[in-house]
Amino acid sequence: MKKLIYIFCFIFPLHMMAQSFISMNEVLRSDTLISYTIIDSVQIKQILKSRHYQVLVNDRLIDSTGLRIQNLPIVFDNSIFFNADIKEKDEYKKLLYNLSTQKVEKYDLTFDYDNGLNQIYIYEPLTAKIFIYNPITGEKDIIVNFWDIVKKTVYGIDKEEHADEIFDRIFFISKQTAFIELCYNDGSSGDGCTERRYFLVYGTTQKIDITKNLRPMDRIMANEKLESYISSVDMISTDGEYIKESCLFWVDAKPSRQERISRLFDKKFNYISDLLYLEYSTNGINIQNGIVQNYFLNSITDAKDSTNRYIGGYANKRVIVPYKFNPFFELAMYKAYNSNLLTNEDIKGLEKYELGILRNLIFAKYNYAFSSEFYQAYFNLYEFYGNDEAQKSRVKDVNNMLTETDKANIKLIKEMENNL
Repeated sequence: MKKLIYIFCFIFPLHMMAQSFISMNEVLRSDTLISYTIIDSVQIKQILKSRHYQVLVNDRLIDSTGLRIQNLPIVFDNSIFFNADIKEKDEYKKLLYNLSTQKVEKYDLTFDYDNGLNQIYIYEPLTAKIFIYNPITGEKDIIVNFWDIVKKTVYGIDKEEHADEIFDRIFFISKQTAFIELCYNDGSSGDGCTERRYFLVYGTTQKIDITKNLRPMDRIMANEKLESYISSVDMISTDGEYIKESCLFWVDAKPSRQERISRLFDKKFNYISDLLYLEYSTNGINIQNGIVQNYFLNSITDAKDSTNRYIGGYANKRVIVPYKFNPFFELAMYKAYNSNLLTNEDIKGLEKYELGILRNLIFAKYNYAFSSEFYQAYFNLYEFYGNDEAQKSRVKDVNNMLTETDKANIKLIKEMENNL
């Protein structure tokens, strides 16, 4: 699943008032709100009104002709680019909104943006080069050349044309440091990849192969044969030190099975821990002063039908949930879910809303039926709680299921909450 993420260089002054648009423990209705992005003091919404798409900047309608945003907008040098990476012009309009003049105009440029929210780039598959791109001036500066790696021998014949391409998993950890996947296709699997390799790129000088770092080693150590795996970087911590990654892999079993995991790495891709797996798509983002404060993720609440039975899947009420990537919070969540005893060190520094989520996770792991729509929607982001079977079998009372470790963890978290 491609995650929708967006944007980059900002010249607006920092106005923390943008944080007040929505608190971290509430949900937004998404029956009319399609996407929601905050960049410093600029608020960008896409809404669906009477079956008609509208885009608003700071609640000002900027297009009334049905502009539909495929991916969220890119803000660069006081301009908002809509549908920048769309190559088919007839499907989605490519419009630019100038924040200074408050005028809308068309543009024909096509460029990509990384999931790390740090760079705008373009790449040339035939030369295996990636360039940082300035959509205002059209200037491009090469950041990496993979030709020495992708040029290889195919079927024993040296070819000038390579059968490889840079795939769409490019994540700039900083302005000059990127996580990049190479997709090799020797022609034997149609449009798919016969081999994937992953690199950490430092500017134009270093390309470090980190493929082995990303192999699901616990599965290999359990003597399970991996057919293949796909790794993608989802998020990076605000200090740039920690990376949240997702891995999809296939185990050669009978029958062959597919699994997904989330993991925590440091910025050099040294493995730290598994994390609880999130099944989500990104609806929007909140960036302040060039730093991601939180994401807005699509989720659902536990809606019921007329007979008081839970309705599974996306027949439920769709909502948007604020989500902030905090590696220490993620580690505490994983520890509590797996019934390990938390310590003061594990939870110190967590915000009050995070402590509330952590405490309620202990009930969620037993499939507790929350009355709070926020907790319904938040835990429905996680595969263990949001799958259809779990939704249909919620439990009203889980107190008799709590272990002594669970009770000790709840007590510790409450004590920390009371001190805030």
